[in-house]
Amino acid sequence: MQRNKTHLIFLILLNCCFLLTMSFSFAQISENKFRIDTNLVNPNPSYFFFGIYLGGEYYRYQENTKNWLGDINAAHISLHLKFNKIGFGAAFKPSTNNPYQTLVFDGEPMTHYSKLNVINTEYFLTYSLDFPLGLSLEPTLGMNRVNFIVINEEELGQTFNLNSATGLLLGSKLQKYWQLQTNTGTTFQEDFFFSIFASFNHSWINFSRVHPRLNNNFYNWGFGISIFYMINSRR
Repeated sequence: MQRNKTHLIFLILLNCCFLLTMSFSFAQISENKFRIDTNLVNPNPSYFFFGIYLGGEYYRYQENTKNWLGDINAAHISLHLKFNKIGFGAAFKPSTNNPYQTLVFDGEPMTHYSKLNVINTEYFLTYSLDFPLGLSLEPTLGMNRVNFIVINEEELGQTFNLNSATGLLLGSKLQKYWQLQTNTGTTFQEDFFFSIFASFNHSWINFSRVHPRLNNNFYNWGFGISIFYMINSRR
């Protein structure tokens, strides 16, 4: 419990950076160098981002859930759309593992021989806090849905109907951008970026809907790369 409180306090402090950095706007590109506009109003406010993220995630559960699943490594695939500083994203984070502990679901024991897909699907909103040197911090608020699917039911001769679990997600993502290419036209400037990222999330998930012995909270962190495409108005 104390560990969870510590992580929650860390997330709250990290997201409070929003109050301290409102004077920064998005780092725009000028002559292939990052230029920071420190005014609250961006002189060219119309820009649009589309990004693809690829990486890996590590999930750490509370005691009872950890005794069943262990700590999980998962893939990270996500898409992001952003207009100015407000963004929306969806992430798909699948993993497959064998349960460490046998639990009984509707009379069917799920043993270590079961191959269990644990699929986290996230929908979230972000706000970008942009800094010099191509750094960006994105506080994140959203919803996490976790589905459990046994993929070798035929081999086991069993059938499992497992409930999904949903809950609130709070987190932050730190990114470092590099410009790859700029195409300048009369009306728009198109920019391509490469980035590396590190993320940390805490989720309040009602795992008790899956099994009454499971705990409801977990946290995860991840690392990876992304490719971004940006259209910026030249008005």
